[in-house]
Amino acid sequence: MEECHNRSLPSAILILETCSGIKPATKRACQLSKNRKGQGIDWSPGNEWKQRVLDLIESIHKQVCPYIAEEFAIAINRLLKGYLMASPQGTGLTTPVNGSRMFKVDHNYQGIVYNSTYLQMGNASDLVKEPFWDQIIASLEDCNVRANPMLFYYNEDGDRPTFITLQKVFANKTNFDYEVDDLFMQEKADYEFNFNWAIDMNWRIFATVLGYCMPHYENSIPLISAQFYAMYSKHFLHPLRQIWMSNRDNAVLKTLLGSFYGTGKGERWGKICMESSFVESGDRSYRPPRYLYVNAFTEMNYFTTGPMSGTSGRLVDALT
Repeated sequence: MEECHNRSLPSAILILETCSGIKPATKRACQLSKNRKGQGIDWSPGNEWKQRVLDLIESIHKQVCPYIAEEFAIAINRLLKGYLMASPQGTGLTTPVNGSRMFKVDHNYQGIVYNSTYLQMGNASDLVKEPFWDQIIASLEDCNVRANPMLFYYNEDGDRPTFITLQKVFANKTNFDYEVDDLFMQEKADYEFNFNWAIDMNWRIFATVLGYCMPHYENSIPLISAQFYAMYSKHFLHPLRQIWMSNRDNAVLKTLLGSFYGTGKGERWGKICMESSFVESGDRSYRPPRYLYVNAFTEMNYFTTGPMSGTSGRLVDALT
């Protein structure tokens, strides 16, 4: 933003409001800054329901994982929303197309992913709201009313000076403790890609809510967990997959997100709450990997550590 210092104050304000008249690299940082603040990003007609989904996920996450400041999930969702409304012109940002912001679709990559044996997802450039979303949204609304913080406490011993334990309380009032470091699972994608930090953190926020909420509705709405996983990936993450799999914006995101970024509270508690949410709901087998293809895009992402190592988990199996 240094080039703004050499302009008059009204001119600099106009530049920051429109992100116009500045260098491309600065323009990208300017647009990300605007997105972080929630400025100038509105859904195109017919897509307003997506805001309800993000709002519910944000609200539930803040309740079940209050160990990160409330502003964290808000900031991450704003950045994701800004990316989704991005332009197709290389920077992935800012250019309106027919009055709304659109993202360029890579049809070659999409042919591999969406026409795979895993799931027929359709074209990301022409997404419509599937009827099943109504059941997902209703379940999220119910979960939002019932959500409570997951219980963690710090412990100490001679070998591990400070570690965090999840305490799961069962219906019969008994409880069991889980050391959260033992819950972490690695995916093949963790080794293949250097992720955009904000989009990947949105994945963790989403997965936390999936794990905490959806297994409880499986009896009344079969496969709701798998459908939520697939449909959220389709509408909110797959259109951004090329940005998601690149750390290009991370230097800017580090500045915009401050202490949330990297090894700070956002990173640590984002992982803790995601892995713990599946324990909290009573079945770790509902934990899915990121819905991405690995090994030169020849196979579905899979776990490399943990109880599901070598598999993609039950949700992906349900979609085959």
